[in-house]
Amino acid sequence: MSDSVVTQADIVDFVASQHGLSKAQSTRIVQSLTDYFTISLANGHRVRLSGIGTLEVHASKERMARNPATGKMVEVPAKRRVRLRVSSELKRAVNA
Repeated sequence: MSDSVVTQADIVDFVASQHGLSKAQSTRIVQSLTDYFTISLANGHRVRLSGIGTLEVHASKERMARNPATGKMVEVPAKRRVRLRVSSELKRAVNA
């Protein structure tokens, strides 16, 4: 298994080559999608990507945790996190 990472630039290159677009056009498309996902999640909407999964905002509760450097208990505030529920289709593809 490779430790390589697919970056946004890689996605831009792939979209450009698959659809005969310039890198500038492809960059605008990929950035628009990223912006739309961000806005949608910030407004409390789920983002369902067919064959990949669903991104959704999950509220975590305030909790206590131990600071590993000092050993002291500290309060971790509640916050919103983005969670990806992976589709069964993607799970099957990865495990094939």
